[in-house]
Amino acid sequence: MALLVIPLLTVVGISGSHQSARPAGFLADVEWSGAVLQIDPRKLTIAVDINTIAGSYCFDSGLPDLRPVVSETATKVSIRARAFRPSNPSPTQSVPAGAVLACSGRGYRPVTVTVQLEQPLGTRSLLDAKTGTRHPVFEAGTLPTPSWLPAGYVDRIIRWQDDSPQGGVMQEYDGPDGLLRVGRGPESPTTSSDKVLTTAKVLGHPAKVFTYNAAPNVICVVWNDSEYWWSICSVGANPPRASLSAKELLRIANSMR
Repeated sequence: MALLVIPLLTVVGISGSHQSARPAGFLADVEWSGAVLQIDPRKLTIAVDINTIAGSYCFDSGLPDLRPVVSETATKVSIRARAFRPSNPSPTQSVPAGAVLACSGRGYRPVTVTVQLEQPLGTRSLLDAKTGTRHPVFEAGTLPTPSWLPAGYVDRIIRWQDDSPQGGVMQEYDGPDGLLRVGRGPESPTTSSDKVLTTAKVLGHPAKVFTYNAAPNVICVVWNDSEYWWSICSVGANPPRASLSAKELLRIANSMR
């Protein structure tokens, strides 16, 4: 299971609206998943699947603006994710008269959107208003986090792991030369073909530090406790080098509290 190669795109500074109007530029209602209740009990993050509108909108013009519409009752919270044409579109390429500008059709990972609730979520159910699907919620405050990080690393987001719905979650940090990802899941992210660099102890548990043969700019330390497999990975911004060393990863791992 390769956890840690493609970064998740994030929309910053978008909060939930309790209005139902459709302003100009509306594209479509979009499905979402991966709900995380942040430390603030009134703040959720959801992962919106923007690829579902690829047939009607070209991403070469920029990622769509995403605006969540929230409906709250005493027993449930419904969120409708709406996509709009970007307010600051990318410059378009000029083409000769009569020619057609082709769309590159690149795919994107889910885009994370922040939703502000009027009241704490509590025990209320959480629904996608577009599909009626009831989604599980991961509480960020239950995930142990490092008490030591190298200088310059800033908390980015906690999210579900896309390929591990059975309890896999990930906390991401932006660093000076790349990303740091702390993952918790039900199974080991290593395979027999990965290159093991060293073995050690993490919080009293046997651990190993390895690199992915297919992604040499990623270095990870992995271990398991009585419930989960854990991984901490450094993803270098400039392959083939990871941004942190094995020694630094082990120090981060042993600071988990």
